[in-house]
Amino acid sequence: MNLSFSTLGCPAWTFDQIVEAAHWFGLEGVEFRGVGEEMDLTRLPEFSDARVAATRDRLASLGLSIPNLGASARFHDADLSTREKNAEEARAYIRLAQKVGAPCVRVFGDKFPSEEERQAVIERVGLALRGLAPYAADHGVKVLLETHGDFYAAPDVKAVVEIADHPNVGVLWDTHHPYRFGGDTGEETVRLLGPHIAHAHFKDSIPDPTHAWGYRYVHFGEGDAPQENFLKLLKGMGYKGFLSFEHEKRWHPEIPDPEEALPVFVERMRHLLEVRS
Repeated sequence: MNLSFSTLGCPAWTFDQIVEAAHWFGLEGVEFRGVGEEMDLTRLPEFSDARVAATRDRLASLGLSIPNLGASARFHDADLSTREKNAEEARAYIRLAQKVGAPCVRVFGDKFPSEEERQAVIERVGLALRGLAPYAADHGVKVLLETHGDFYAAPDVKAVVEIADHPNVGVLWDTHHPYRFGGDTGEETVRLLGPHIAHAHFKDSIPDPTHAWGYRYVHFGEGDAPQENFLKLLKGMGYKGFLSFEHEKRWHPEIPDPEEALPVFVERMRHLLEVRS
């Protein structure tokens, strides 16, 4: 299993700083989710038609790949025009993924609106992904639903994937959210979603009632998330994808800077992988 990090963790870094840091800290990949002030990856100069070949060559020369592109597209909304707008964003990211050599594009189910039946929302998200799947297949890309937002529970995500019913629809296992919000130490997620997991996010936190969400992010390995168990389960199912550090500095500016957090993740994750080998 290889290591990557999400650019959510370094909102102040330039593209060059991101690539150089990934190489310096010994990672194998960079998961792009915005660079600097630009959250729309399709607008990055480095991914333009004129520069993308040079960008790919540079990454390859440093032993780096792009395992996933993080789109903002979400499909819970009852309004058809809103869903179609999000679908167009997803299609743009699918085209970009093909161009930059990324195998996956992450999307969200996002919310379960209180005024609607849960199953109706699940069906809506599943059908949206079913609609994207042939387009993704034509571009050699997988669309991944993340275990995030209200869609953190494995049974809900499994229901969506079953409705989508396509090999180009998979799952991004955010290991933190099912644990923090649902108490899942990984067994349920892997049991229900294992064959569909194509990418994985890692971070750590501790319960803290003084914070809005009831928890506080800490350095990887200093919280109570069962990281070693997550790795054991992934190894047991034969997972060969990336383990990506999603340090949400962009959304939580109070947490440690990437210069501090990233090497901590790399050192501790490498140690855990050695222990599990």
